[in-house]
Amino acid sequence: MMSLEARGQGQVDSILNFEDINWSGSKHHLRPVPIVDRQAYDNIVERLEALDKTHEPAPKIALAGLLYKLQGHYWQPNMSEQLAREVANDYVRLLDGYSIDVMQRACDRWLMNKENKFFPKVGELKDVLDSVVQRKKWYEMRLRILASKYLENYKDAD
Repeated sequence: MMSLEARGQGQVDSILNFEDINWSGSKHHLRPVPIVDRQAYDNIVERLEALDKTHEPAPKIALAGLLYKLQGHYWQPNMSEQLAREVANDYVRLLDGYSIDVMQRACDRWLMNKENKFFPKVGELKDVLDSVVQRKKWYEMRLRILASKYLENYKDAD
C-alpha cells in the first residue's frame, strides 16, 4: 500500500505532467482535476516555496562562472586571455538579472542540443534563457491554480 505522502506526491507529479490528460483547455483557460487530499496540497506549497527561492538574480561572479564553464566546452583558437575576459564581461552585463537556476538550465540545454557546435552568441543564449523562464512561469502558474482549487474545494474539510 502506498503511503499518504507518496500518494500525495504522485498525484502532484501526475497533474503537473504537461502531457497529462487531466488538464484540458487552452494555455489560458485551464481546468485542472481537483486535488483530493491534504498531502498533495502540502507538496504543491513546498514546490512553490522552492520556486520562490530560485527567482533572485544571480550574483555577477556566479553568472561569469557558469559562462566560463560553458565556454570551456568549445574550442576557440587565437583568443587571448584579455579578449576572453572582455567577452565574458559583455555576456555578464547583457545577461544580468537571470537567476542561477535559470542560467544553469539554459547552459545545460545548450550543451545537450546536438546542433549547437559553437559557443552561443548572447542573443542565442538569451533566447534559451527566456524559454527556461517561460517554462518556469508556466509550471508555477499550474501549481498556483492547483493550490487555489484545493483551497476552494476543501478549505472547510480541514
